Amino acid sequence: MKNSPDGQAPRDAQIGSDAAAESASERAALESVSTTLLMPGEDPSSPYIRDAEHWITVYSELYNFTVGILNRFRTEMAGLQKPAQEYLQSHDVVVHEEQIQRFAHRLAFWNRRLARLRARSGRAQTPTR
Repeated sequence: MKNSPDGQAPRDAQIGSDAAAESASERAALESVSTTLLMPGEDPSSPYIRDAEHWITVYSELYNFTVGILNRFRTEMAGLQKPAQEYLQSHDVVVHEEQIQRFAHRLAFWNRRLARLRARSGRAQTPTR
């Protein structure tokens, strides 16, 4: 594929790469709020207490990190012009709120899983995050 005199890729190649990037972006956006999405290596049927504790830590970190992002959005949005505020509120804030719900859902799952695994093993219950 030959570049044009201005150093740009031919228009057809740009359109193809734009479409691929948009498709990847759309897929990532949808996955980021899916309640069925699991993290790489996450096995909900794992029989190991250590696995449950690991995923509780991971989802706690994601939850707290995303809550922090959302809090910063809300604080700093106040200084933006109304169209920018409305855009962020209707797009970015919505996505982060959905992510927070997903992380809370996964965290609750792993807390329940940990309680069941501990009950089966006879280990004492200790509060988790």
